[in-house]
Amino acid sequence: MYNPITPSRAKFLHAIVDKAPPGDIVECGVYMGWSAAILIAAAKGTRRIILCDSFAGFPSAAGESYDVQKIVAMSKAETMDENTTISFLRSVHLSISRVQFVKGFFANTLPELARKDLKIAVLHFDGDLYSSAIDVFKNLWPSVVPGGYLVIHDYPAFAGCKKAVEEFFDVSKIVIEGPEEVYIRKD
Repeated sequence: MYNPITPSRAKFLHAIVDKAPPGDIVECGVYMGWSAAILIAAAKGTRRIILCDSFAGFPSAAGESYDVQKIVAMSKAETMDENTTISFLRSVHLSISRVQFVKGFFANTLPELARKDLKIAVLHFDGDLYSSAIDVFKNLWPSVVPGGYLVIHDYPAFAGCKKAVEEFFDVSKIVIEGPEEVYIRKD
């Protein structure tokens, strides 16, 4: 089965979970579940995992002046539903007993999720769009615990994501260890 996660990215995600303080792992932008599989395996059954995705493709890119061509092309790609993602995670022999799925567009689901008692140790963002990034940062960054990590998959490759990151965070806090290894550690 095709897996776009490079060995260096898998090692990086595993290391982030290993060095993160106690708390939840939240992924926003799950698609097939490749990154989720690494995060779940690295958690070794000791953390709550929350996977957030529409499981219906991208929200409208209307109003987005960034990467519209890329987003349109991706939105025409095969959309993964929640059951396909669950089947994939089970096919790689991962227990999903500690996994919670939050289905819907970030603008609709994250405000409610943010009202819950979250203590996020690792927040993984792979949502491509400017508006999706802002929804995640605005709603979930306050729940990241001190010493916790925000891992940003699409920075700096997607201009919309890059713009959102640089508007929301102090750019001196962005750590880039490689082409797919970008994070911010919360003070």
